Amino acid sequence: MDAPWVSVITATIGRRAAMLRKLDALRGQTLPPERFEWVVVADGDDGGTLAAIAAADVPFGLRTLRLPRRSGAAAARNAAAAAARGQVLLFSDDDCVPDDDNLERHWLAHAAAAGPTAMIGALTFVAEDGGTTSSRPRRVGYWNLNGANASVPAADFAAVGGFDEGLDGYGGEDVLLGYELLRRGVRFRALPEAHARHLGADPAASGDAAKARSAGRNAVRIARRRPELRDRLGVRPTLLRAKRVLLPWFAWLGPRVTGDLAYVDGALEELRGGAGGGPRRRDGGAGAIR
Repeated sequence: MDAPWVSVITATIGRRAAMLRKLDALRGQTLPPERFEWVVVADGDDGGTLAAIAAADVPFGLRTLRLPRRSGAAAARNAAAAAARGQVLLFSDDDCVPDDDNLERHWLAHAAAAGPTAMIGALTFVAEDGGTTSSRPRRVGYWNLNGANASVPAADFAAVGGFDEGLDGYGGEDVLLGYELLRRGVRFRALPEAHARHLGADPAASGDAAKARSAGRNAVRIARRRPELRDRLGVRPTLLRAKRVLLPWFAWLGPRVTGDLAYVDGALEELRGGAGGGPRRRDGGAGAIR
C-alpha cells in the first residue's frame, strides 16, 4: 500500500468521549480515507480509550501506541511521529475536532507550496458554558506553531529532532520546534480555511495559573539556550520585574491577567534557580539571560 499523504498525530491522556468524537470527525473527512492515517499515542493510562478506538469501524489507517508512564505531550507526539508514514504531519490534540475538509485543505496547501512550509489552521475555542472565541490566523510566524491544528513536512520535523522532551511540564515545546524549523528554512503560512474546534476555553485566556507558571519556567529554559528568543518569550529580567509590580493592579481585568502574572512568577522562579534545568541540548551551552 502506498504511504499516506497525511498522518494525523494525536497524543491523548484518556479523554475517551472527546477521542470518539474526533474519530467521527475523521470518518467524515473529504480527503479519501486511503490517503491519511491516524496515529494515536496514549500518554500513560488512557482509561480504555485505545481499546474503544480499536473496536470501532475505522475506514482509514490507524496506529495506536502507549507510553508506559506519563511522559508529556512532547514525548507522546514524538512517539507518534516516529510511527507515522505520511508526508505531512498534522498535529491535532485529543480535545480538537477538525472540520470535514480540514485534512484536505492542509494537504492541498502543502502540495501547492513552493518549498517546506508549516501550515497554521484556524481554531474555535468552545468553553464549557457554550461560549466561543475564535482564532483565524492571517500573518503567522514560528511562534504560532501548535499541537491543535498545524501541519509540517514530516522530513523537516525529523531533521530538527522533533519536539524537545527536556522541557518540564506545560508550555514552550511548540515555540521551540517552530524556531528550529525556521532555522532549517521552513516557512510559515496562515491557513484560516482549515478549521477545527477546540473543546475547551482558549488556554491563553483561561487563567490556569499552574499551566501559565509552568510555561514561564520553560520560557526561561528555552531562552538560556536561544538568547535571541528572550524578547519573543517576554523573559528579559527587567521586563519581568516591571510586570510583577504592575500586573496585580490590573487583576480586575480577569483571567488573562491572572495567567500573565503566573507566567511572570514562573519565569522569575526559574531565573532565581540558576542555569540548571534547561532543555535537552542540541548545540552549545546554557547562557545567562540579561
